[in-house]
Amino acid sequence: MVVPPFLLSINSYPLTTDKRYLFFLLLILISCGPESIDNAVVIPLDLPGEVMDVCFIDDERGFAVGGDIWFSGFIGTTEDGGESWTFDSLTNKVVTAIDINDNTIVCGGLDGKLFFYENNDWIFKRSKDWRFIKDIIALSSNEVLSTGGLAFRGGFINHIENVRVDSVWNEDIELRAITRVNDELIIAAGFGIILRSTDRGQNWNIADGQGDFFTDLCFIDDLTGYVVGLSGLILKTTDGGESWDTSRRLGDLSGSDRLQGIAQISTDELWAIGKEGKVLITTDGGDSWETHKLDTDADLLSINAQTDKIFISGEDEFFVAIDK
Repeated sequence: MVVPPFLLSINSYPLTTDKRYLFFLLLILISCGPESIDNAVVIPLDLPGEVMDVCFIDDERGFAVGGDIWFSGFIGTTEDGGESWTFDSLTNKVVTAIDINDNTIVCGGLDGKLFFYENNDWIFKRSKDWRFIKDIIALSSNEVLSTGGLAFRGGFINHIENVRVDSVWNEDIELRAITRVNDELIIAAGFGIILRSTDRGQNWNIADGQGDFFTDLCFIDDLTGYVVGLSGLILKTTDGGESWDTSRRLGDLSGSDRLQGIAQISTDELWAIGKEGKVLITTDGGDSWETHKLDTDADLLSINAQTDKIFISGEDEFFVAIDK
C-alpha cells in the first residue's frame, strides 16, 4: 500500500495532542469547502462592462442589460434561448435593470434614463427625475415603477406613466429591489427596509423584515417569497410580505457574503449569488442552504432562471449560462 506523503509526515514526526487536533481540524475544513459548479459556459461580451440584469419574453427571446457605470450602457439580445447573444450600445451610462410584463418591455439606469422597446427598437424617454434607477417593473403599457438611490441614501419609488413622474415614496434610504407579485401586490426592499403595497404601488407600508441591506427579491407565488442581503441574511415570507422569518442567519463569518441576487430554479430549489463566485443553494424551500462556487473570484451581480438554463453575471465582464 502506498502511504500518502502527509500521513508519512505524521507518523515520522509525532505531533502533540494540540497539534494533531489542529491538523485534523484543517483537514475537515478543507474537505468541507464549497462544492464547485463546473457546467457553466462563458458568454463573451462584445462591449465593456458587466451584465446587470437579464429578462426573457419567452423561452427563446431575451434581453441582457449592463455597461460601465459612467461611460457606457448596452443591451444584449438572444433569439435562441441564450445559446448566442448580440450586444449593442444603448446609451452613455450603465443600464441596471429590465422588466417585461405583457406588451411592455422597459429598462432604466443611471441619470433616470428609461428605454421602452417599441416596434423592434429601443425608444429613449427622459423623465424629470435624474436619480439612479436600481430596479424597475412594468405595470402596463407605458406605465412603470422605478426605485433606487445612491450610497445608502436618497431612496425613492416613482410611478411613471407616459413619462409623467409621480413620486410615491421618498425617504433617505437607498432601495435596491422591487418586484411585482401580482396585479395589486408590489414589494420593494433596500437598506434595512422592506416595503409593501397592495394598490399597484400608490401607497406603501413598512413590513417587519429588517437586519441587512436587502438587494433582491424573489416570489414563487402570491404568498411565498424571499429577500437576500449584502451581509448574507436571507428572509422568507409565507403571507405575501406582511411578515418575514429568517431562512439563513447571519454568522460571524458571513459579514462579507455580498448577496446580490436570488432566483427560483425549481419547485423548492432556489439559488442566491454573492461574493467571489459564491452560490447558495436550497432544495427544501429555504430550510437549509449549501454553499457552492463558480470558477471565478468575481463578485456575482445577477441571476435569471429559464426553463432549461440559468444565467449568472458578475464583475469583470463575467457572464455564464448553466444547463439545469
